[in-house]
Amino acid sequence: MTNTFLSSKNPLPAALSNRLADQLSFIIEVDRLKTVLRASPLAAADRRENDAEHSWHLALMVMLLSDYADERIDVGHTMRLVVIHDLVEIYAGDTPLYDTAAAADQQSVRRPPPTGCSGCCQSTRHGGSGRCGTSSRLGVRRRPGSPRRSTGCSRSC
Repeated sequence: MTNTFLSSKNPLPAALSNRLADQLSFIIEVDRLKTVLRASPLAAADRRENDAEHSWHLALMVMLLSDYADERIDVGHTMRLVVIHDLVEIYAGDTPLYDTAAAADQQSVRRPPPTGCSGCCQSTRHGGSGRCGTSSRLGVRRRPGSPRRSTGCSRSC
């Protein structure tokens, strides 16, 4: 994978607002999620699932199985979380939970995000007010006191 945004291969029209251009660039960039293979095999095919399929399947499970949770959950909020939870793997790759050797080596295989990562992680919703992370970009908020998770972004917003 090259260290450039996918949208740079087919530039967006110049007449777009910066916010819309950033949002469309982000949508184009996260298409890379389809190329991240997981260790999990598919039930319906003789191949491994990719991160996009995994996120979609997890979102579907949230919709269908939320009534069985021990406590009431906010389905909309949880769906936003499961749709974005693996976006960092576009640059970091997938490390299965049970693969301790790969987890130990993960730092050496991480790829940096494209130069100028503001298109994918700077919050346009808040005018880039220091809430770095794809989660804030999509309107998902951290609970007060919860740890900040890395998005793979090298900026300090």
